[in-house]
Amino acid sequence: MCNKNIEIGYGISKEESSFSAGLEAAKQAASAIITNAISVVVVFASVKYNLIELIKGVKESAGNCQLIGTTTAGEICNGMHQKSVVVVIIASPYIKVHVGLGENVSKNLENAISQATRGISAFFTLDDNKIWEKLMLEGSSALSILFSPGNTKYSNSKSYNILEELKRLSMSKMPIFGGSSADDWKMEKNYVLFDNACYEDSILISVFEISLKFGTAFSHGFIPTNNRAVATRVEENEVIELDGKPADEVYSKLIGSSKEELINKHLTFTSGKPAGIRDPYGQYSINIASFFTQRGGVKFSQPIPEDSVLTIMKAEPYNLIFAGREALRKAALRGDISNNIAVIFVFSCALRYGILKNKVEEEITSIKNMFTDAPVVGFYSFGEQGLADDGINRHNNGVITILVISKELSYSANVSVQNKILQKKLEETIENYRISEEKLKKLQAELEYTVCERNAELSCITDKLFREFKARTRLEAEMEQINKMHSLGILARGISHDFNNLLNIIIGNAQLALKEIRKFTMAYDSINAIISAGKKAGEITRQVLTFSSKDGEKLFPTSFISNVNDSLKLIKMNCKSNIKIIQENLCKNDIVMAAQGSINQIILNLCTNALDAMKDHGGILRVNISNEEIQNKLYVRLSISDTGIGISPEIKDQIFDPYFTTKEEGKGTGFGLSIVSGIIKKLSGLISFNSEEGKGTEFIIHLPVHNVYNESK
Repeated sequence: MCNKNIEIGYGISKEESSFSAGLEAAKQAASAIITNAISVVVVFASVKYNLIELIKGVKESAGNCQLIGTTTAGEICNGMHQKSVVVVIIASPYIKVHVGLGENVSKNLENAISQATRGISAFFTLDDNKIWEKLMLEGSSALSILFSPGNTKYSNSKSYNILEELKRLSMSKMPIFGGSSADDWKMEKNYVLFDNACYEDSILISVFEISLKFGTAFSHGFIPTNNRAVATRVEENEVIELDGKPADEVYSKLIGSSKEELINKHLTFTSGKPAGIRDPYGQYSINIASFFTQRGGVKFSQPIPEDSVLTIMKAEPYNLIFAGREALRKAALRGDISNNIAVIFVFSCALRYGILKNKVEEEITSIKNMFTDAPVVGFYSFGEQGLADDGINRHNNGVITILVISKELSYSANVSVQNKILQKKLEETIENYRISEEKLKKLQAELEYTVCERNAELSCITDKLFREFKARTRLEAEMEQINKMHSLGILARGISHDFNNLLNIIIGNAQLALKEIRKFTMAYDSINAIISAGKKAGEITRQVLTFSSKDGEKLFPTSFISNVNDSLKLIKMNCKSNIKIIQENLCKNDIVMAAQGSINQIILNLCTNALDAMKDHGGILRVNISNEEIQNKLYVRLSISDTGIGISPEIKDQIFDPYFTTKEEGKGTGFGLSIVSGIIKKLSGLISFNSEEGKGTEFIIHLPVHNVYNESK
């Protein structure tokens, strides 16, 4: 699976020898790594193996590279496996992995988290934005993959508490995808793997600095029943009373069994019915009831808030099987990924395996069938972490959580790559200019010496000096253009993070919401408008990069009025009630030659400036479209006028200059009118304006009509 951006290798082995199993699985994985250096090796292993010997075998094939992993309740490699080892190798210049380890979680959770985040504190330091600013400038994001201890017979899982503390320390600035370590359902000991060793009862936090598209989500497929009770007395993970009665008696009735039948049995694994707690969005978080306690309580896998309503959830195989497919769909939408998937990581709750039994393979098959070219790898865990539908990192049990990584760079990373190319060209041009400048200085010195020594050749030397002067003038003009390109590169880098947020939030979440709303409703149309706005926002970065380059975009015939109408829809959605918009259309020939999105960019910039000019006292925004003939050639004439504050005479000569703005710091780039002017020039158009301070401003644009009329002229 070779790609210049990322290479993924994977392999599986069921060899009895620990060293041989690691060697064979890693050898299969390493065979796919051709071009890139290895970023990280991920191992999912059964506890049947001697883990130290297993790691030695992996490193024998993969080399002495960074290794992370966990023990499992089953392994996933394009299907469900047991008593095996799965090795995944990720090699990409766009992924950099940082790892933290914390030991003895059961004895001292606070100390374990502190130990795990110490070496990667830049990502887990409150009120410190340096690392996030660095990633923004590089066009990168951060993603955490977390392995934490699952339940054992001797201690409760602290995975919920670990996730909540990591969210607090990171200020929830990155998605956390993870699963709880297991031990083939023995529930005695579990381990994480790091470099050359394994660690019992430990946390492993890996942070991926990543410039590729990625998305994560989880789903469960359980259906709520009418069997409910209120947790009236709770101590952390133990519910002591339900509806004011002993919890073991009430819970037995809720799941349709007698208390005697369930003593010393795992409640959820035996019944196949977990508990759910409904969130404000109507979604249910799954919590696993494990055993009755000696004082008549029910122990759960994660803490339950007192007075919360517990709902017994029903497991239907069809819904459980296709929950993985639904989680993959959400993850792909959240990452704006439609194809070119490099790898799909799946962490599925071991309880699902117990409920589905012989149908468990269908869960992985349904995921694999969505993107047949991408490997599906992961493990069965004792608790899962991921992004819920509301975009918040949550810990659940009984769910399937998915991370999908694309072969494509993210939008902001693409901008960063282009910036680096421009920067390199700029440096080369500056160096050439420096060399030329030095040569010019040397030549000038020689000319001066020649003038003094050879008065007889004065006329010839004067002519040569004149030619050199013209060359220097041309170089200075090129240097001015270079400086403009440099400024544009800085601007593009500055806005890349904003547009990445627009695309992630507007497109990803709006598309998720669109799936939940019936067609032909007002909400459906509004969300479609939001998606359209998000896509057009993506055009802004491309417009800036196009404006800063010497090569123009390809022009197409397009309806000027249609583009104006689309843009005004967005303007009206954000217009204050004290501003009235009047549109007048007297245009009969409105087809012009333009690049995609360029007319929308003109309208949005000019109308936004007009609205800003009237924001304090309101007014009228008038948009007039007509035809006008100039020098025997037909034009589309656009007039955008406002009744705002106007433009003072002192700055009229500067309004089209890059970076010039009258807005407060942080509320404008000073590049809007410069972009508008550049677009109109590229379209062979004209722009002018009239303004009177205190009375308003009118911008007038002429674009040549593309039709038989002008061709005949």
